[in-house]
Amino acid sequence: MPLLFLVTSAVMTVTAPDGNAPRPGVTAHMHRLLTAPDRHVRTFNGRVTGALFAGARRSATFASLVTALDASDVIAYIELAHDLPSLVEGRLVLATRTSSHRYVRIQIRASQSPDEIIAVLGHELQHALEIAQAPGVQDEASMRRYYERAGAGRSHERGFETRAAQDAGRQVRLELRRNA
Repeated sequence: MPLLFLVTSAVMTVTAPDGNAPRPGVTAHMHRLLTAPDRHVRTFNGRVTGALFAGARRSATFASLVTALDASDVIAYIELAHDLPSLVEGRLVLATRTSSHRYVRIQIRASQSPDEIIAVLGHELQHALEIAQAPGVQDEASMRRYYERAGAGRSHERGFETRAAQDAGRQVRLELRRNA
């Protein structure tokens, strides 16, 4: 498993779309959180990289989720997916853990508009933060138990939904509209 992690980390290291120069409207601190080699929110997809920077620039809620995850032991890998179930805009799965980090994979439906990708990503980052705040979540079974104890309702046959994630997605959408 450690070898897979090392290969994955090397492949998924991406800087801002325009290199290492800070993007307009993104603070130097946020730029570092989105480009540093040890960042906690990662992708290898250029569209997702653009969405991360746009989300951080246009939504304080989105930026706060990225900041909170950076202070946690959770590392989120984000990808666009073309084959999600029909009613799923995004999802998070617990991938693996090491002695120091837990890894989640976030998949976002690729066919959505740029703003909808950002809003769904905010929703899924909230789920990642929920896991970060629950140190007992170490695998799929403990994640399921955590969400069942937390009273999270099922959104589809294998997934859970929380009010906090729904609220985060709505708030990000609202802030995106205000800051279009």
